[in-house]
Amino acid sequence: MRHFFKNNIVIFINCLTCFHCSMNETFFTDIIGCVKKERKQILKKFPSVVTYIVGKKHGISTIKIFLKDHDSKAEVYFRQTFDNHVIKFVNVSKTIQEPLEKPPPYESPPLMDKDIRKRLKEVIKRHSTALLTNHSHIFQISTGTMPDAKEGEKPCIVIHCFDKTLVPIGEQELPHQLEDFPIYIEEGIIMFGSCAGCTSLRKGCSIGDKGGSIGLFVTRRKNDKLKKETGFITAAHVALPKFEEFYSSNQLFSEQNILHPYMIVHPSVLDDVISRETIGEVREAFCGTFVENGIGIDAAFVRTNKEIDGT
Repeated sequence: MRHFFKNNIVIFINCLTCFHCSMNETFFTDIIGCVKKERKQILKKFPSVVTYIVGKKHGISTIKIFLKDHDSKAEVYFRQTFDNHVIKFVNVSKTIQEPLEKPPPYESPPLMDKDIRKRLKEVIKRHSTALLTNHSHIFQISTGTMPDAKEGEKPCIVIHCFDKTLVPIGEQELPHQLEDFPIYIEEGIIMFGSCAGCTSLRKGCSIGDKGGSIGLFVTRRKNDKLKKETGFITAAHVALPKFEEFYSSNQLFSEQNILHPYMIVHPSVLDDVISRETIGEVREAFCGTFVENGIGIDAAFVRTNKEIDGT
């Protein structure tokens, strides 16, 4: 399977970069399916792998792997499978710990006019779904000001991503402007599974029976209800215990005959902590290929019953 995947991924990248390629849609779909299947197998085989990005960096085939901690077996696997790529490993635990040991001096963010901030948020709301769908390495979109002294304190939209210049296969470069506002691209990581001394929920907090983490906090309103639900997004394979069955059905969580609620705990069952608590319930999820646009989705919405940090 490893050689099958490697050969097909090379074909896929070559097809994407060849302007005269006559690849038909069926072949393209088959290759995408192969890549997604291999990703699920890799994440299952190596629990230390938080995520990885395969793509082009300055025109060179590159893969960036985020590891929860050092894992020599995972490193050997990626080096053998992607031997024609530039490979970079990121130790997430170490990356998170360094600023905690030597925190940088605090700088208060510059004040922003209320009306301008409101306009920025409206622009983000209009474009966030498309951005997150078309750019898989984005993990947050926020308001801010351009850090460049030449721009002064010019309001902007901040895109937080895993890598500024690595473009995942099948995707385009990140935009530099949305409507009338410039975009500042901030490279970093979510604090995956970081729950030391948690008193409220934060992005990256470890959750669930399988050691997942909290993604973005969201508020949603179902079409048939006026009441809003507040919660967070996480991976469906983290939130659902019978993930394989759910994946095979290719249906929304709400469309299935669920006999009992799926509750989420914090911190994760895999964390070495004295106590944990139930923080919410899975209200919607999907894992598979979304029929309308052929995009692979692995996401779940968890309604929370605990205080969210910063709200």
